[in-house]
Amino acid sequence: MYPKDMGTKNTAAVYVRISADPQGERAGVERQRRECEQLADHLGLIVVALFEDNDVSAYSGKPRPEFERLLGDADTGEFGHVIVWSSDRLYRRVSDLTRITDELAAKAKIHTVAGGDVDLESAEGILRAQVLGSVAEFESRRKAERIRARARQRAENGVMTASQRPFGWRWREPCPGGADCRHKKPRCTGDGQKAKVGSRAGLAIDPDQAVLLADAYATVKAGGSLNAAWRDLRAAGGAGLADPSSLRAALLNPRHAGLVAHDGVIVAEAADGQAIIDRDTYDVVCAILKDPSRRTAPGRPSNTLLGKSLFCGLCGSSMAASRKSGRATYVCTKNQHLVIVRDRIDDKVLDLVGKVVIGLADAGVLTLPDPDGDATVELLRGQAADIESRLDALSGLLASGDLDPIDYAAATRKLRDQLVTVTTRLTKRSGRPALAALGGHSGGVAAAWDQVVTDARDGHVDALRGVIAELLDGIELFRGRRVILHWKPWVDLGDTELFLDGKPAWDPEKRRAAVRQLRDAGKTQVAIAAELGINRKTVRMDLARTAA
Repeated sequence: MYPKDMGTKNTAAVYVRISADPQGERAGVERQRRECEQLADHLGLIVVALFEDNDVSAYSGKPRPEFERLLGDADTGEFGHVIVWSSDRLYRRVSDLTRITDELAAKAKIHTVAGGDVDLESAEGILRAQVLGSVAEFESRRKAERIRARARQRAENGVMTASQRPFGWRWREPCPGGADCRHKKPRCTGDGQKAKVGSRAGLAIDPDQAVLLADAYATVKAGGSLNAAWRDLRAAGGAGLADPSSLRAALLNPRHAGLVAHDGVIVAEAADGQAIIDRDTYDVVCAILKDPSRRTAPGRPSNTLLGKSLFCGLCGSSMAASRKSGRATYVCTKNQHLVIVRDRIDDKVLDLVGKVVIGLADAGVLTLPDPDGDATVELLRGQAADIESRLDALSGLLASGDLDPIDYAAATRKLRDQLVTVTTRLTKRSGRPALAALGGHSGGVAAAWDQVVTDARDGHVDALRGVIAELLDGIELFRGRRVILHWKPWVDLGDTELFLDGKPAWDPEKRRAAVRQLRDAGKTQVAIAAELGINRKTVRMDLARTAA
């Protein structure tokens, strides 16, 4: 559709996006594409690429495949301009704006149909883009709040919201795809009208599947295993559940007992009065399935040293344990665009944290008073224990059928709120227990810290993570192996910047200038790479850019 590379000075890429297109009509993205191409003609640009994210939100945080491809292709130099309908088509989160500034703006000029050019080079332009991004993010957050409030209101009124048909049920008005359709979004009927499916039309019990589901409840209630119940269901023709885990999720759905839940808490009885099983059966089966002693695979214990304190500096998501080429790494959990070998960051960060701990000990901040003799602390501990025993009693009444699930939900919600309040007060009275434990070590703080690190490397990470959590609000990793440690206010250190390679990352413009200067001095690409500490591929790219 579009011509191939014709140079970057007068070539452009078009990016179009719309958050919701449930009918798959593509009207929104097609309208944006036409207007963007008209703007390209007006500017005298040749469109060489189209990037389209249809039915994809820019706020939810879910991957946008074409947006990621746009950022990646900008490095190729295929286009020198990017055209979007408006800036909020490109970003609705300030974190995405940071990526656009770092990865796209230096390689292509951005134009919008609705708002003119996007200036990401001057301070004023960046400020304006940040304000627009903050407004867009605010609008998305406010919309999400309204949607959540409406969902809760519907649930409290007994209205079941279903975007996907659960096993045992059918749509009241089956869509043209057939009675077995399991699509997530409504389609159009033959006359062009939207088919009323899902929550817009409601659910009705499927007689055939309901019988199979009721038999599965009976099997588990009688002491049978999930595997046995699933095999019986499959043998009887139940093809809607792929494995025993899917059956477990289905059996825990309160809708089958005529109940409606919101955020995992039962809030009302279904207004339509439909139920496949009675409440007693549902309560018993739930108690069986949620019994911790039934777990056969408790999972692998956490063994990363930095744990949940390490975040991706580009998108804000957490960094999780992974492996690459046989080496233990941390990887960005959302976009996977940052990966680093664990030893490379663990050693540097823990060395700095250890020095801070010893410095705080020398200043006398780790030595905290023993709270055991404090009457207030003892009172709070007693209140917490009393609330926990009352929660256990309510769970027993629910399992025995002596307590209605709705009454149970209301009572436990109130008790858990009380427990949070008491625990918060107790924590404030107790100070910083992980750091206090270091200060109370007989061998001194340095020896205690070394022991904590040694234990963590052996797989016992709780003590180390406790110390890090009490010292730091978070650790961010950026490109160029740059790390920023955000200390808690009481530590009084502000933010600390680390370069894991021992030197700051090059600013691209300064690096290119240095490469060109050394090249003009007659040095080879190998010598330039060695002197500047960069690879030869980067040298070649910089020379090509400066030559252009």
